[in-house]
Amino acid sequence: MKSNHGFRPSELEAIRERGLSEQLHQWNDIVRRGIPKIRNPSISQRLNQSIPIVYSSVTAYFRSRDMTLEGNSILKLLTEFKSISDSGLEQYISKIEFFMLGLISATKSLQIAPAARERRDG
Repeated sequence: MKSNHGFRPSELEAIRERGLSEQLHQWNDIVRRGIPKIRNPSISQRLNQSIPIVYSSVTAYFRSRDMTLEGNSILKLLTEFKSISDSGLEQYISKIEFFMLGLISATKSLQIAPAARERRDG
């Protein structure tokens, strides 16, 4: 049986309809790998406070048909972490950053497609 990663079948169907299946697969891979171990307590504490916000924002976006993605806010937070991190964390942050750029791009194309259909049909 295929894992649904905590999403209801109706949510998975909505994700497929929106054309975000590949992004969901990438996101689940990032989540499955988890947060790397950080030796610096201050960085670790900040990461443990901030990464759940990123996770919940992305997951909520996938779950909702109407929610807008706060991608630029997330990218700003990730950039802040990259500037204070070691190489292990920097790799992890870069993966999330790359994912977010792809999701933002996919989201923009989703917003353009309905508008183009409306112009064509209307």
